[in-house]
Amino acid sequence: MNLSMKGCCIDSDVPVEVGMCLSLCMELSDQTNSQLFIPVAQVRWVDASTFGLEFIKMAEPDLGRLQQFVWKHV
Repeated sequence: MNLSMKGCCIDSDVPVEVGMCLSLCMELSDQTNSQLFIPVAQVRWVDASTFGLEFIKMAEPDLGRLQQFVWKHV
């Protein structure tokens, strides 16, 4: 898993370009039923079907949940 507090790496067949802003929902294996929502993530690099995202904007509850998950699993 390539996930940190600041971003993640994604493999996808969907074409993206550096600088694009995306929104995404993630399901974490942290025993909750809610998805983690990241309203603004920016593409920082692209290599074929893999790209890196920087998380730009996230609500405090989701940020706290991500922090707990990263500390425990990564």
